[in-house]
Amino acid sequence: MAFGPLTPALLVPEVELLNGRPDRALELARDIPRDVGAGNTSGWDRHRLDLARAKMQTGDPEKATEIMQTIRTEHPSWLRYQQYGRDITRELLETRPRMPSQAMLDLADFMDIEP
Repeated sequence: MAFGPLTPALLVPEVELLNGRPDRALELARDIPRDVGAGNTSGWDRHRLDLARAKMQTGDPEKATEIMQTIRTEHPSWLRYQQYGRDITRELLETRPRMPSQAMLDLADFMDIEP
């Protein structure tokens, strides 16, 4: 990704997430300008992984799963090899240890993770 206004805009929510503030990460993600550059696919997908983790950490594992499934549909070969994606999938399964949703199970199967 070429450096421009979009680069820090995508990274700031990640920093907030790493600092334990998923709600702030989601708030900042809503304000990312859409008209300041194209970025690249993997940069946006990495950002969407951050959004999935933030949604999960703020109590919305269904939305997190939906985000993960969208990435899977759009860029399956990229997602399959992302350790971060596997980590998020494991965390999603932990939100429902007894009764994961079918979407969570499908995602775990795709990521080659035992539920």
